[in-house]
Amino acid sequence: MTLAERVPLRAELDVLAAGMLERKTLVRDAATTSFTLWPARSPTGMDEGYTQAIVYSRLDGAGPLRRLQRETSRVVVVPSADLLADEQAMASHQEAVDRLTAATGGRVVYVLERQRPASGVYVDSRLNAADSTCSASNVLAFAQVFTRSGEIVRGLIVYCDYKVARTSIPSHEMGHTFGLFHSPDKGELMYAYYNGHGGVDFSPRETLAMKLMLQRPGGNLYPDDDRAVAASTELQSQVTICRAEERRY
Repeated sequence: MTLAERVPLRAELDVLAAGMLERKTLVRDAATTSFTLWPARSPTGMDEGYTQAIVYSRLDGAGPLRRLQRETSRVVVVPSADLLADEQAMASHQEAVDRLTAATGGRVVYVLERQRPASGVYVDSRLNAADSTCSASNVLAFAQVFTRSGEIVRGLIVYCDYKVARTSIPSHEMGHTFGLFHSPDKGELMYAYYNGHGGVDFSPRETLAMKLMLQRPGGNLYPDDDRAVAASTELQSQVTICRAEERRY
């Protein structure tokens, strides 16, 4: 795309195309002449409602939609000693880090290590049935992410039962540490309620959402507006809870 006339930096730019969400952005530098658009409907089944659900959902069911938040770098997942001693749990964790890395096309690499890195992004993964969040009805696990300016800087995954860590739930929880919320589709990995019969890998539209998220700055507003993105040193956190539809694994 080439502008017909010279405009100042920080000038507002609207990008419109058939079948795509309107992109609202700014002219931030002279070199950027192409902009990725987010599909309003795609062959994978992504539409505006799905985008809102999995990227911008209200965590408490009320109030404004949240801003886009996502991971952009290498992520070290650090299982607790009891998980490290559980062969099945570690197999599920290895599958999870492999799935996350593959879904992002290698743009974000998840790895398992026994210790936190001296620097960089890490996610602690642990069992803790005594956690107060686990006392609520049908809670299987939860993920907490810490962000600055919409960029995820660290995370925590807690399983409320050791059997949970042996399923596809580690992949689901690591999806939260990337920045995904819950899918409205029972057949997808990021569906909010686990019943043992849903997706075990990221679907084509979950994968598409992740790749599009990597092409947006943290703090992007729904449906596709990065004009108000601003740098901040304030550390924020949020918790996403995952429940069972039935008590079977």
